[in-house]
Amino acid sequence: MKIIKKAITLLIICCTLLSSTLLFTSCSKKYTDEEARAILSEVLEKEVKLCKVIYGEGLKTREDPSDHLDDSTFYYMEVAPDSEYVGLSQLEEAVRDVYAVEIRKVVWEYAFGNGGEEKTLIPRYAENNGYLQIDVTNEGFNLKSVAYIGESTVRRAKKDMIEIEIKVSSDGGETFRDKTLILKNEDGVWKLDTQSWCVDVVW
Repeated sequence: MKIIKKAITLLIICCTLLSSTLLFTSCSKKYTDEEARAILSEVLEKEVKLCKVIYGEGLKTREDPSDHLDDSTFYYMEVAPDSEYVGLSQLEEAVRDVYAVEIRKVVWEYAFGNGGEEKTLIPRYAENNGYLQIDVTNEGFNLKSVAYIGESTVRRAKKDMIEIEIKVSSDGGETFRDKTLILKNEDGVWKLDTQSWCVDVVW
């Protein structure tokens, strides 16, 4: 009788483990390279524009900033009225739309500061009377990297995360290096959980 009970118990445990494994497998989702590239492309197209605005040359100003480029402290000037972003809330929303929560904190501090607390960096953007302004003494970085995603491959994936490897070139495609990007799905929206530091995307 004891042997039969042990056998039944073992059978129940095995069935439970099998059910759990099947449930876990059904909750996980495999992404093909093609599916991941399509998701990445949509996010990267938005991110490279933001990268130029926040870290690169930045937005153009309404007036000529040349007299203040060499100021010893920050100097904010209103952005041109035909800029893609003319209000701080517009630019902030674009950042929320592209970056996942953790990496967004890094981008946020550089671009907008940290909510009135003591700052280690002067925010690149500010707002005055509803108009978006840029610190013209901050010339940004000379960003040249281009993301080549036509042959990108998935390294790891689950339902709400994709780790994908792309090729990056800073010399017009003469030489390449591998770069791993992480995509995270937040509330149904795919966002970058890493920064590409790229200014263009090529398939």
